[in-house]
Amino acid sequence: MKDLRYELIQVAAVAVAAIQCLDSGEANALILSDDLLEEIRRERCKQDMKWGLQRHNPLEWMGILGEEYGEACKAALQIRFWVTP
Repeated sequence: MKDLRYELIQVAAVAVAAIQCLDSGEANALILSDDLLEEIRRERCKQDMKWGLQRHNPLEWMGILGEEYGEACKAALQIRFWVTP
């Protein structure tokens, strides 16, 4: 479990860096805005309101993460190639 937790922290750190680049053009680990943390908190609250308290096993969480990652990849491709949904 310790390895999975560490890997997920890395995934979250990369996601934050990508958001920072989208917002300001650069990723800076020393500047983690309260606004970004609040956006993340609000999204987690929305998920809990929609789905209830989530108690998935690690494999189920990875499936959910994979689905969200796929949606992020699609959005990046749309930006890169100007594809409209």
